[in-house]
Amino acid sequence: MPRVSDIVRPAEIESILEATKEKAKDPVRVRDILAKAKERALLRHVRLDECRNEYVQGLSFEEAAILLNIDTANKELLAELLDAAHDIKEQIYGKRIVLFAPLYVCAAAVRAAVPAR
Repeated sequence: MPRVSDIVRPAEIESILEATKEKAKDPVRVRDILAKAKERALLRHVRLDECRNEYVQGLSFEEAAILLNIDTANKELLAELLDAAHDIKEQIYGKRIVLFAPLYVCAAAVRAAVPAR
């Protein structure tokens, strides 16, 4: 069974977030990533036989980290991020409300939390 540390790697996540702080200050780069995200949500340039997993339309870790590092004081760029997220959500799910409540529980955590009977 994989360990949590094999799946979630906090040091790697923190490293990528730290490494992309300066890149997130570049509005041209951020806008390029937003355009790329919108384009990938449409799957126009992906052949069906290439769709082997659900992540084919995603961004790289670095691109996602850049978007996470957008300065919230930059209201214009933040608005563009929110608009892009809305457009992508509309493209994927349509005009409906979608709620997510993901719960990731590994077997080890379940065994530790549930007393044996």
